[in-house]
Amino acid sequence: MTRTRIIRCYGKLVAFTGGLSVTRAEASALIAALGATPQAGPNKHTDFLVIGDGFSGHDLADFQTGKALAAAKANAKKAHIEVLTEGDLLEMLAEPVTLGEREPQPV
Repeated sequence: MTRTRIIRCYGKLVAFTGGLSVTRAEASALIAALGATPQAGPNKHTDFLVIGDGFSGHDLADFQTGKALAAAKANAKKAHIEVLTEGDLLEMLAEPVTLGEREPQPV
């Protein structure tokens, strides 16, 4: 049997704001390779907003970019956009969740 693993961001919509330690294209490619969909900006469907520039909080009011403000407005209208620092994202990507076991499929 093989173990089936998923990453917490699999199937999620992710937007970025602020400066990151990698280019936006590299960050987008990284999460896309793990099954997430990168977005140009947050909207009511966004799951995660990753904030760079050494941001260390989790409150959108503490980081005033256009994207952070858009996410705060969406959250005020019952959206649930989770704020992640770049470090939070890297930790999340490094810790996959195991969802049981399955039989290998014949080739």
